[in-house]
Amino acid sequence: MVLKVAVIGAGIIGVSTALRVLESNPGKVDVRIFSGRQSPFNTSDVAAGFWEPIYMSNTAPELQSRWGVETYKFLEKYVNHDVGRNAGIFYLSGYQLFPEQEVKSPPWKDLIPDFRLLTREELDRYPGSKSGFFFTSLIAQGSKLIPWLTERFLALGGKSTVRTIKNLNELAFEYDIVINCSGLEARHLTRDDKLFPIRGHVLRVKAPWLKHFILRDTNPPSYAIPNEDWVIVGGTTHRDNWSTIPTDTDRRSILEGISKLVPALAKAPVLGEYVGLRPGRDEVRLESEHVQYGTKKFQVIHNYGHGGGGLSVFWGCAGDVNNLVQDTIKQRGTLHSKM
Repeated sequence: MVLKVAVIGAGIIGVSTALRVLESNPGKVDVRIFSGRQSPFNTSDVAAGFWEPIYMSNTAPELQSRWGVETYKFLEKYVNHDVGRNAGIFYLSGYQLFPEQEVKSPPWKDLIPDFRLLTREELDRYPGSKSGFFFTSLIAQGSKLIPWLTERFLALGGKSTVRTIKNLNELAFEYDIVINCSGLEARHLTRDDKLFPIRGHVLRVKAPWLKHFILRDTNPPSYAIPNEDWVIVGGTTHRDNWSTIPTDTDRRSILEGISKLVPALAKAPVLGEYVGLRPGRDEVRLESEHVQYGTKKFQVIHNYGHGGGGLSVFWGCAGDVNNLVQDTIKQRGTLHSKM
């Protein structure tokens, strides 16, 4: 019996989840993505794609770490191959800076190359920095990674429909499992008032001479992260702000902040300006439930609320969703064998 699976959402979480479920269960699932917005019009398309498992509110630290490590290992498989170049995956070294005197090393420090504490001489190059790290991480550039994952999904027989789902019940009678990766839209789709927007404003600038990332953990944060064709400069973290319109105030704040760290960026040509709404939540929602609609009871698996961390944990989260799908496949197989 082939299970019909609908995935709502075509950002990094939705596309990676659809792909992992499809490729892990050949001949057992028929998967279709539904989304009113597809690449390049998702929030994750304009993200820098810097791998670093960030703090995601009250989500269990061991889950964040496991999801992040699994995602890192997935990306690392492709980094030195032609596939990696097409998918926007590459190594990038740089500096993470803090205004505090002492900061604990992150739990993932032994996973990545070159991790070390910054020397006083290095910190003095960046005014106001009292501690920091140097390390090599991975870039998974959303504007290239999402189309690449989508292409893999379609090549395996996956399907995609441009359609906004306004109610989960729309899919009840046609699909056995609905996987909800709708990000911030889940606030309306599932009436989840724990979801809130985290407004992010970034600039793409032309600065091919910048070869390292610079991250400054302040409020608001300041960062410059090279991608293949531009440098992403940010940023803002405005909670409960639904506006997607860039403002002069934010633009000045972003450029002033990063210019204190890298003065030459003050005059870098601006190639583009973007505002995205990250799906904030008190904790990531990754769980299964059964929903009754009329005479039909169907399974819904939720996978949303990753804030600004989606590109750092997507493959690990997709793995947990796939485990839930495989549990259902086994249960259906057991029931079928008893009939």
